[in-house]
Amino acid sequence: MNRVFSYIKNIFFILVILSIAPKLIEILKNEYLKNLEQNTKVGYLPIKEFLSSSHEINKNIKQLFKDSEIKAIFIEMDCSGGANGTGKALFDEIRTLKKEYPKPVVVYTENVCASAGYWVACSADCIVASGCALVGSIGVFIPYQFKLKNFINKHEIQYNVIKAGKYKDVGDPFLDATPEGNEYLQEMIDDAYDQFVKDVAESRKLSTTKQAIETWANGKVFTGNQALQHRLIDKTGSRSTAIEEIKNRAIIEGKIRWEKLATPGPLTKLFAGEQMDDTPVAKSFIHSIMESICVFLEERYRSFV
Repeated sequence: MNRVFSYIKNIFFILVILSIAPKLIEILKNEYLKNLEQNTKVGYLPIKEFLSSSHEINKNIKQLFKDSEIKAIFIEMDCSGGANGTGKALFDEIRTLKKEYPKPVVVYTENVCASAGYWVACSADCIVASGCALVGSIGVFIPYQFKLKNFINKHEIQYNVIKAGKYKDVGDPFLDATPEGNEYLQEMIDDAYDQFVKDVAESRKLSTTKQAIETWANGKVFTGNQALQHRLIDKTGSRSTAIEEIKNRAIIEGKIRWEKLATPGPLTKLFAGEQMDDTPVAKSFIHSIMESICVFLEERYRSFV
């Protein structure tokens, strides 16, 4: 029985080796060719989700900035918005990193760059959008302010709140809104809005007169062409337009070598290693190969991992 199991195990490992052999040869070939070509590293960071936390993006953007071989950063944005705190935190983080590790940052959006996503984009040196992209939505609001007191009264549901702090139950859907509560929420929203407007105006060099603000910071979403007229972006065009902007700003000759920080899967974490902190470590040639192989295996046998 042990002998049969040993045969099966050996056959399994042979099949695995055979399946990764072409990929291994391709990796070795690509690494060899990369070393021969004249190329410049440019960091690539996609932001294509609702912004609810800055942790993962912060970690990735910090590694791209700290890598001295990376001469510029390209952020591809497709984001309809997110939490105010996350938008502000990412904006501040990128601006801080740009001062510490100077390198050009270019944002490109094909479809949507709005609200908190646009707040983040304003930290860049240049924003490029397609002519039909949706850009802007500069404003702040508290969503889902339902009031259900009449509903629970109709169904004879008793509702009791025990609180400490005058404003602790503001926004409770089962209580009537009060003038004091609404005023408190409005003051909070106004403060967040003022921070948003200030950051956009400073980074985009826009007028902050009341009349000007009412034209570009009124919550409207603009097409790329309209956003250009309001100076919310620098150029309209395609992805190639944004890449050309990177080459000009970073003075890049030759080919661009894109550096993308992939999210590691379980095999990569186990065999290729994973950085648990935010300190970038130079990868050895063998480490890079092992990581590429692990990623390949994860993609091919994803349903089993």
